[in-house]
Amino acid sequence: LKNVSGYIQDISNFGGLTKPKTGPGTQRNEFGEDVTPGRKRETKDYEKFYGVPKFSTHGSPKSGRKSLSTADFFKGLEDRYGLPAGLLYAAWGAESSYGKNMLSPAGAKGHFGFMDKTAKAYGLDDPNDLNKSALAAAKLFRDLLKEFHGDLKKAIAAYNWGAGNVEKHGVDRLPLETQKEIQRIMAGIASHSTSEVNIAQITINTKSTDASGISRDIGGSLKNTLSVQGNTGLN
Repeated sequence: LKNVSGYIQDISNFGGLTKPKTGPGTQRNEFGEDVTPGRKRETKDYEKFYGVPKFSTHGSPKSGRKSLSTADFFKGLEDRYGLPAGLLYAAWGAESSYGKNMLSPAGAKGHFGFMDKTAKAYGLDDPNDLNKSALAAAKLFRDLLKEFHGDLKKAIAAYNWGAGNVEKHGVDRLPLETQKEIQRIMAGIASHSTSEVNIAQITINTKSTDASGISRDIGGSLKNTLSVQGNTGLN
């Protein structure tokens, strides 16, 4: 990436935090958690290492640390790195079919389709780890959006085809695969935005005097409002 060295943040040392002291026989993972066999598992604050809550499919540990859904985890990254809402979920689907296809014919690996060189540049040591891969993808999209002055289509094209190719050829000579990638991700973002509906005010006209009748009329008004907003693209 052009001038990307100025954008890349070194995450290989997890923000420069030092690992906790260990006693004889103590085993710790990359998050500093005590994982010594037979010992009660110790839970560290994931945010101290990555800056966002950790996504977990295993439920909340006894310590009370909250587990997030995939959507909430992605939203946290999007908010932190200034990305369009729904971008990461759409990219996840486009790159690996939500973790089902973890190796492309071109050699892109993991949940977010990282080539080895790019993965190394972003400190991604395990593309098959959703937490790490999503974090690296969020930082890469942030840098590409900065490089292409907020042009989302160019950023997506650069993610798939390479920033150098986009800079050299523009978006008029994109490979068919890259064109499809843009379409899939943009459609995913659009789908995400229309799935969240905010209703500021609804006027309900009812002649009913009983509770069931009023409830029925309220439901009808809500249904009509949602239908109109869905058709117009309002949210």
